Amino acid sequence: MGISKIVDVLGIDQSELEEAFQDVMHNHRIASRLQKIALALRTEHGGGICTLKRIPDYAELKRELENLPGYSRNAARTFLREMRSVWPGAHPDFGMRTRNTAKHSHLLSSSKDGPDATSNLVEMGQDAGLDVRDLELALLELSYQHARHYRNCPGGRECEFARVTPCGLVVE
Repeated sequence: MGISKIVDVLGIDQSELEEAFQDVMHNHRIASRLQKIALALRTEHGGGICTLKRIPDYAELKRELENLPGYSRNAARTFLREMRSVWPGAHPDFGMRTRNTAKHSHLLSSSKDGPDATSNLVEMGQDAGLDVRDLELALLELSYQHARHYRNCPGGRECEFARVTPCGLVVE
């Protein structure tokens, strides 16, 4: 479709975009959302997302992404996780789910949390020759699999990892 930059979607009719995305995502709203993001990037960030790359502070970078239309906190965190080691300001702490999985797997001490946990996991990944993004995704996948199959965990229903979700609710 001739799209090489995000702002290029502004020159394409929304119905054409919807048709292109229909085969891939089955979500006709994605075209509208993409155009709204492109417009915001053009007006507030000089036409591209690369201007955001120059923001060295993680909190400010995350806030700027969250202010994009249709960009949730989770979307911003996921984007920044993927930009870790690529963009200077993209160095988020590992999320609670990831840290809990690392503790449950005995990769981290139960006393480690927040920035300490992240730096330990980053160092561990580097020592093992892993991309830290791959390590985080593997821990997240393990967490989701554990939640589905916690009955196979040696801790069973007593497993604190399986029982406490990131928002603190007990899973029965």
